Amino acid sequence: MRTFLPTLVAILVGAAIISGFAWAKSRLGKKTFFSIVATIVVVGVVTCVFVWVNLRLDEWERAQDERLAEHSSLAEQVEEIARQPIVTYDDKKGVLTRLTKIQFEQTRLKQEIVELLRHKPFGLPLTESQRDFLDSLTKSEEDQGEEQESQSVRTDEGDKPKRLAPEGIVYNVVRLSTRLKHGLAGIEPGTELKVISKNSDGSLHIQAGDLVADAPLSAVTNDLDVAAAVVEQERKKYMPTATPENFLSP
Repeated sequence: MRTFLPTLVAILVGAAIISGFAWAKSRLGKKTFFSIVATIVVVGVVTCVFVWVNLRLDEWERAQDERLAEHSSLAEQVEEIARQPIVTYDDKKGVLTRLTKIQFEQTRLKQEIVELLRHKPFGLPLTESQRDFLDSLTKSEEDQGEEQESQSVRTDEGDKPKRLAPEGIVYNVVRLSTRLKHGLAGIEPGTELKVISKNSDGSLHIQAGDLVADAPLSAVTNDLDVAAAVVEQERKKYMPTATPENFLSP
């Protein structure tokens, strides 16, 4: 409907322009004729801008709906996995691998949805439902990030202290996305990131080379061992690895 109405308006304006030229040419003087032409041009420009704005908003809404649908599909896959019987060791190992991959995909989609909501076209304000949805996403990420941050620096008595990155340096544990002029660019897990600033919602404004992005605390770590494990996991691309015989034993 949003696209149809501007198209109809454009057709009507076009018809008015043709009729106006024909009528003005036969009835009006030169001065009046050019005044009408100028008015028609202004109306045409306004109409084109209106159509373009609506197309951009439609594209933004479609991108958001597609990611929400994909996120829902992943949630259904988790429910389907939960209903499947697990009997053998291979069954358990396969379930763990699938769930790990789904979790990474869900985190990626969540990040892209947050980015879309934060960058609504033309700086237009979010609707009340969109704002509540964004707040719920960022709040849950902030809570998880604070818990992870506190755990990352906590050491048990007698345990070896964790190796932490220098202050201002973190590593992403999931793939991050950042919006460019012609699309999205990704920052692979385990990349060294420079913290530029902390946003009001608790997320971090980070830089990786020429790319900048916003990342929730739950998506990064300053634990060098965790970062190394993420890099290794990314290298193996979720392929099954050798494990002790008693790991996930039936």
